[in-house]
Amino acid sequence: IQADQNFSNTVSLEVAQLNVNSDDAGDHVMATGAAGLLSQIRVGSQLTIFPSARLDWDDHSDNRIATGNLALLWSPEDGTVQSVAVSGGTSYRGPTFNDLFWEDAMGYSKGNPDLIPEQGMSSNMKVDLRPILEDQLQFSANVSYFTTDNLIQWAPDDTWIYSPQNILKSKSSVIRVSAQFLPIFLPVVICLGSESTESQILSEGDDKGKSLLYVSPTSHWAEVELKLGKLAANLSVRRLGERRYSYGEGAFLRPYERMDGALNYRFSVGQFNVNLEGGARNMLDIKDLQSVYDYPEPGRTIFMAVGMEL
Repeated sequence: IQADQNFSNTVSLEVAQLNVNSDDAGDHVMATGAAGLLSQIRVGSQLTIFPSARLDWDDHSDNRIATGNLALLWSPEDGTVQSVAVSGGTSYRGPTFNDLFWEDAMGYSKGNPDLIPEQGMSSNMKVDLRPILEDQLQFSANVSYFTTDNLIQWAPDDTWIYSPQNILKSKSSVIRVSAQFLPIFLPVVICLGSESTESQILSEGDDKGKSLLYVSPTSHWAEVELKLGKLAANLSVRRLGERRYSYGEGAFLRPYERMDGALNYRFSVGQFNVNLEGGARNMLDIKDLQSVYDYPEPGRTIFMAVGMEL
């Protein structure tokens, strides 16, 4: 819905009925619905405001939760800063079917039908600097802060049976820096990034002050993309620091490393655009990095895909 060039609205409506038939967890049906409004308001040539609101509902918990957000994008015409984006608001996440109804045939894990949906508040700021070195190098920085009520987290009980539980209150802060390098003498784009996350349980209890489960305190990534006409190649490397999987002593997953690579070739046949893609995931074939019950990490996977579009 566009009133004029400086003011526009996007309305979204979602309705779904989820049906699950399971030999282990039984048969379940859940209906969900949501309605949202996102507005875009331009104030002059440098400032854009994005207010939004959304209402979510499901018939399992029968909750009707309203959330809202306000974001600002400032793009100065001159100076070192290319853009600054600031946002803040509330969030909502309902439990998944696995959270509610999962039943492990081995008896090691089970769902929790009494879960309460998560509700949170967040604030974010992202700064992009203008490219330097003849537009070859650009830096970005991002800072985020979250508080969450009733955070859903899978954890083991005294008998090491995993099930999802609500944590009454938690917080997380994230600092992320990244760089993009586009050398003039090579047809490549190189992206590097690093992220640090600090999480903490605020609820009273034995685990107060500990970090959240499965949240990596550090992560690093690198990606190289090569483009030569219709041919493109991509190589990415990711590394996640060790993560806690239980609040017992020494219950940490080892650092996670993964390298992926792919080749992509696009061409036309008549009125059709054809896309050929092939490559490998986990190229280094590293396994057993994220195991809790000695479940292996998937090894090297070779894939190929063919796509056609008119």
